[in-house]
Amino acid sequence: MSLKDTANFGFVPSAYKNNKAYTIIPTNGNGDLYAQRTTNSSRIDSSGIVENVFANRPTLNYQVNNGLVVGCPELQIQMLRTNVLVDSENPKVTANGGLWSSSNCTQSTDTIEVSPSGIVGSTKLTENNNTGVHLIQQQMGLLQSGVQVPLVVNRKYMVSGWFKSGSTNGRSGCAFFITNNNGNDEMRFNIVDGYVSDTTTNINNKRARITKFPNGWFRCEFQFKAGTQTPTLQILIGKKNATTNTIDTNYNGNNAGNILVYGLQVETNSQSSASDVSSYIKTTLTPATRQRDYFNTGVGLSSPDMTNFPTNYPISVFWEGKIDRYASTHVLFHVCNKNTNKFGLHLIFHSNTQLKIRKTNQSGAVSDQLVNYVTERLDYMKILINYIDEQSVELFVNGYKIFQGNVGNVSYSGIGIGIGRNVTNDANQRQSTNGVFLWNKKLTDVEGIQLTSSSSFSELATSQNYEIQ
Repeated sequence: MSLKDTANFGFVPSAYKNNKAYTIIPTNGNGDLYAQRTTNSSRIDSSGIVENVFANRPTLNYQVNNGLVVGCPELQIQMLRTNVLVDSENPKVTANGGLWSSSNCTQSTDTIEVSPSGIVGSTKLTENNNTGVHLIQQQMGLLQSGVQVPLVVNRKYMVSGWFKSGSTNGRSGCAFFITNNNGNDEMRFNIVDGYVSDTTTNINNKRARITKFPNGWFRCEFQFKAGTQTPTLQILIGKKNATTNTIDTNYNGNNAGNILVYGLQVETNSQSSASDVSSYIKTTLTPATRQRDYFNTGVGLSSPDMTNFPTNYPISVFWEGKIDRYASTHVLFHVCNKNTNKFGLHLIFHSNTQLKIRKTNQSGAVSDQLVNYVTERLDYMKILINYIDEQSVELFVNGYKIFQGNVGNVSYSGIGIGIGRNVTNDANQRQSTNGVFLWNKKLTDVEGIQLTSSSSFSELATSQNYEIQ
């Protein structure tokens, strides 16, 4: 029997049905995680396809690397986001019944290539023979069909979309261009060779990124800051400069050069700037909002009592997954009293140089301990934390013991667990996960090092990622 088989609670994203994601420990249903999200969402499925997920359903999201799906899925846990663009999925100009305008190009529906959604029908932009920029555009945050979502001044937004060079006479590049009195923003991408065509400084400052998807598609993204004027988003066709290998957007067209477009998005957090893109949010005539994900068991639910859960120290919690983002208050998990939500044991990705151990006492006051550890966003982490007693804590990360000491003085008496959210302030950031385990015992140093350096347990569930009918 392996160490993980002895856990009181064990979850890896695998089987799910309706609003429930099943735990592997215990097997009697006590501990299953319940999804509460009042809107549809989307995910990347095991074939790399962008797939719609209905409200109140678990979202098991796969990662894509160099056009291939890799590894096991994560339980995707995201913050509320609004896509302020309209007519976003397969954008059309007004003459074709859409909400975009064009300059020096025509818009049509492609009938050859499979789109990121797995079907044929993405938007095709074809340049004319004029010299200049060839684009479609839309003013953001305007009144659309009775719904107005103005952009927040000085807030940072993430822009994204999927692009592909056309099957015949395809151009090599695309670009986002935003007219903005905070300074016009532009980012260019090579969508054949797969790189951001800009300086390293601009790429880093504007958080630009390009990700290769199946079937030759690329998801391109970058960040801009909203000003006081209503910005306009332009989607430009780009041509590779044979001398510099950069992408030109002002050139002499040939009446044939084209790119394919799918799934455009401009998004931010409800209360703060965005530093990353989230899953695709489809819009039609109005901006659309994806509500935040909420997964837990035994906290504020009418689920069975967690009779197998510990009600006192010691408690050891193992967590694994990639780093979605850094925030001083969002948590990887919390273990708390199911009735009051006040007793809390938490772990937080505080910044790219520190982790934060947090305890919340009965009155809601917190005790924090910052632990130095350098990471990068999207790093894959395996973490074990031993809450030994009211004060003593040990922390293991990726095969090393990095902290041993006292944090606060909290008398834990809870039997609930929540994943990827802050129990005391539910408006904070989310954090997805590839697995969580909990023991009602202190794991040894040898066990902690082995557990955080061995192969992921979720790999054993690769063939079991399915929806129960």
